[in-house]
Amino acid sequence: MCDSITTPEIHPDEGVLKKADSGAQEWQKTIRENLDLWLNEVTNLEDIEPADDEPPDLESFFSQLCILSAEFRKASRRSHDTFVQMGETLAEFDGALKRISAKLSEFEKEKQAEDILSKKRIYLPLVEMFQRFKRIQERLNRPPRSRFLFLATSWQKAWKELREGFDILCAHFEALLGSEGITPVEALGKAFDSTLMTAVEAEETDSAPPGTVIEEFSTGFLYKGYPLKLAKVKVAKGKGV
Repeated sequence: MCDSITTPEIHPDEGVLKKADSGAQEWQKTIRENLDLWLNEVTNLEDIEPADDEPPDLESFFSQLCILSAEFRKASRRSHDTFVQMGETLAEFDGALKRISAKLSEFEKEKQAEDILSKKRIYLPLVEMFQRFKRIQERLNRPPRSRFLFLATSWQKAWKELREGFDILCAHFEALLGSEGITPVEALGKAFDSTLMTAVEAEETDSAPPGTVIEEFSTGFLYKGYPLKLAKVKVAKGKGV
């Protein structure tokens, strides 16, 4: 039989064991310190209020959007009501201006009518006098024959001087009337206008359209565009009418 093999016992160095035990204790101490520090930080984080500049979550954002939309609708309704009230006020103001303008226009027309009536009493006799002068002027264009031959030359000279004097007088008279706003009515060849003319005669003719003034018996006059005296005229009418 073989002799039994005896395993020798190994005895670790006592210094090495002490050194390993010391390192484990240091490692455990470090872990515990780190754990305590982390727990303190977590505890402190629970007491910190959220910062104002933190981005809101979706629910709070939607809530704020709904509030803003409601405020905008309220502001829009107030603006709409304001514009409606402003429009109504402007409409009332425009209506008041139109009524005032109509009253002023009516007052001005009444004043003009009174003015024309008062002026008519003054100017109508002057117009009639001017028309008489014009008729005399037309007659002076046809001098009569002298019965005495020896007076013919001197008679014609006197007649000519009288006619020239009447021409000057009528020209000055017409200028005076014009300066006062009195103008003759243009009737000959125009369509008959009952506000400016009086038809004293009608004649069937093909030379002018029906309703056209073909002859003027007496000139009409206007005062600043308003009838002062009506013209007396002859009017064309169609045959068989």
